[in-house]
This record gives sequence, C-alpha cells and structure tokens, in this order.
Amino acid sequence: DSKNNLYIGTEKQGALIYDLNNKKFTKYFSPDTNPFYNRINDIFVDRNQLIWILTKSGGIAVYSPSADKFIQAIRNPLSSSSLSGDNCTSIFEDKTGIIWVGATGALNKYDATNIKFQHFTNDPLNINSLSDKMVRGIYEADNGDLLVGTDGGFVNQINRTTNTIIRHRIKLPGIEKPCVPMYFIDLDEKTILIASSVGLIAMNKKNYTFSRYNPLQSVFQNKMTRQVLKRNQKLYVVSASSLYIFDTVNGEINKYNNFSSDPLKRATNAT
Repeated sequence: DSKNNLYIGTEKQGALIYDLNNKKFTKYFSPDTNPFYNRINDIFVDRNQLIWILTKSGGIAVYSPSADKFIQAIRNPLSSSSLSGDNCTSIFEDKTGIIWVGATGALNKYDATNIKFQHFTNDPLNINSLSDKMVRGIYEADNGDLLVGTDGGFVNQINRTTNTIIRHRIKLPGIEKPCVPMYFIDLDEKTILIASSVGLIAMNKKNYTFSRYNPLQSVFQNKMTRQVLKRNQKLYVVSASSLYIFDTVNGEINKYNNFSSDPLKRATNAT
C-alpha cells in the first residue's frame, strides 16, 4: 500500500500485515474472527487505501487501516444486487475507479454509489458472454478492454465500448488441460505476465498469443502460481504455499514459506 505494507493471506490461518520498511509483522487477522477462518483468495488495496480481503466461502472483508475496522460483503439469495457468490477469487480496480470482483457464478461490477453489484456471467446460448461462470483473474488492457480469466483456461477480452467479448484460449506446448489464468500484471510495454495453474505465462499484448515466462520456467513450470506482483525490478510470486522474490536484473531468487506471527505455527497456502 502507500505506506509500504505487504498483505499476506493464508489457508484458514488468518491474514497478516507486514511492514516492508521495518521488516516486521504489524497486524494479525485471527481465524477466530469471521470471515478469516476461510482460505484467503486475494488481497487488494484500492485507490482510497481500503483493503479488500477475498475469502473462499465468507465473501469479502473490506478493511480500513485508518479506522482499524472492517465490513463484510456476502451473497444475499434474496437480492439480485448482492455478490453473486461467497467464494471470491479475484478483484481489480479499473482506471475509472470501478471495482470488479470475480466470484462464484459471475463477474461482479461494484456500484459504490448505490452499494450494489451488477453481474456478468456465461450464457451457453450467447457467444458474446463469458466463456464460463468461474472468474479467476481480472485486468485492464492498455486500451481499456477488460481481461477476465476463467476456469476453462480462457482470457475473455471485453470491449466496454462495443459491449463485445472475444474469448482467447491459452494454449501451451505439451499442455492438454486448461491453463487457468489467476492473476495479471504488466511486465513491459509488449507483455502481460499471467500467474496460472501451470506456472507463469507471458501474453503478447498485440496479438494475444501465449508462451512460458522463460526466466522462471524451471522454477514454476506446471506449478500453481496464485499471484504475481511487480515492484521496481523485482517480481513477487506466490506458489505452493511460498513467496518467491525474483530480481529481474541480476536473476537472484529468494523463497519464503513461514508467514505466521506465531513462531510455533507455519501458515500455508499464502496469498
């Protein structure tokens, strides 16, 4: 965030805030508190410095560091404008400030003014809809198109001006199963880096072709990579319950796999 804090989620062992400047943990969200007993699927800091903590079955906790309080958003079966589901997998804030959430059943567009969600989902009879109903990753292309990764191994390119969708299937040599895109970041002016169910994938921005990310292919090939972040010259990659920090200039890589604030515990499945 703006204060150089790193947010870490775990598998049913809560969430933590780590101060990168002072190299210490500063807050622990205990699994004894709802919804932090769930797997933490994703953590996102919006432009207002609110922290969106996405869980596997408890919806979203929106945390305010200034107030040190959070509110919870969950699916309401009696409301068509609540979250589409409580398994929330991905989140993105576009250039206009709109928050998009991937959850069970749909892509959710958050209306902050009216505090409600609009749903975009798969329609088997409409090719101009999402490829399937389980959204895993969301991103905004340089031209404003929304990129939505789904369980079937597709990047759905949504043109919000024409309201059209192009489905791009991720195909890699030797991989028959779906390559599920989980997380997107800008690597450089030509490439988007995707954390996926089969490792790190480089996507060409111009023609939407896909290939392995060569510098880390031997480390993450065919391994689930849940998230990737870029800060200056370093990549931060979450995979197999561990955090990897890769220096893109000198090639140095470090691995960390104990995120618990309790020295007697080891947190797992970090996000």
